[in-house]
Amino acid sequence: MAKPLSPRETYRLIAGLAFGWVIVFGGMSAINPLLPFVRAEFQLSGSEAGLLTSLFTLPYLLMQIPAGMLADRFGARRVLTVMLLIAGFSLTASGLWPLGLLAFVPVMMLYRTGCSVYYPTTFGTSAGMVPTKERGLVGALLTMGTAIGGAVGIGVAVPLCYLAGGAWRFPFLVFGLLTLILPVLFQVLKWPEYQTNAGSFSGLAGIFKDRTVVTLLAINLATNYGSNAVLVWGPSFLGTERGLSPVEAGIYIALVNVIGFPAGVLSGVISDRFGRRYLTMFLFFAAGLSVAALAWFSAPRFVLGAIIGYGLFGKWTADGPLAAWLADHAIAKYPTMTNAVFGLTNAARMIGGLLSPLITGALLAPAIAAG
Repeated sequence: MAKPLSPRETYRLIAGLAFGWVIVFGGMSAINPLLPFVRAEFQLSGSEAGLLTSLFTLPYLLMQIPAGMLADRFGARRVLTVMLLIAGFSLTASGLWPLGLLAFVPVMMLYRTGCSVYYPTTFGTSAGMVPTKERGLVGALLTMGTAIGGAVGIGVAVPLCYLAGGAWRFPFLVFGLLTLILPVLFQVLKWPEYQTNAGSFSGLAGIFKDRTVVTLLAINLATNYGSNAVLVWGPSFLGTERGLSPVEAGIYIALVNVIGFPAGVLSGVISDRFGRRYLTMFLFFAAGLSVAALAWFSAPRFVLGAIIGYGLFGKWTADGPLAAWLADHAIAKYPTMTNAVFGLTNAARMIGGLLSPLITGALLAPAIAAG
């Protein structure tokens, strides 16, 4: 277990980790709006551009469990520092030099490899250093860091590109340099000291016999599947099936994030006071009903109501209680493997996110073709 920090030291570190999420997730999200520029420079087809984004995602997914095990073995701060240096230098290199496609792809994959350690270490570390009654709020604050980071990365990437005279690599340089600040920040902040664990894949495999962990894996996969279906394909669905203009569809989907931010913090506080399990199950059920209503109703007021419902009960609202539920269980049963357990659950989340656009796109393809 951790040697306790003072409350001030604890929340300084939580604030630093949440700020780090803004930078890390902002950098990872910046590639999405820049894809048209990347396609144009490297003369890629749409399918080739899709393959490119999958290649960038693959090392992040595959490294979740090993990254968590490394953090459990050598300490979260040490592993986080090394991996963020790798990520920062890789992204900075991709922004500084006009790399050809054969160099650009492995450099960006190396960047994602460096970023892979951030989820298991931030959530695993926070799980052990805050009291049970505060884990829901802390999980929600870290989740909001990811949400804000995604919005920042998507929102500033193209303006930064135009600011640099159309140089689409410039946003990578900016986020790469910001990423290099994080290892310095984490050396300044005081961290708890944990008992390290050599860990093994065979030991981790035993976790799959734990019904609570398996349940949380399934919930994480399903919630991320639903979230990606709404956020990625929602605008196309609302345009082709509900007759909304692209601007209206974009505003409707943006409401999910706008409502989800405060709802997520509130759900974290509620879970700290009244418990995680039943709240999480309720949110999971209510989010499912909201998505079903979005598919069933066609009247604009009901569509808007379904979107608001998903904002209130969906991914951003559920992530805080989910993380706190997992933290309570991991600290109680796997105190020297918390980073690896969080890496495992994030791998499940990412699998749900990867499956969602493929399956949802296939389901919507006839409607899009007809529309």
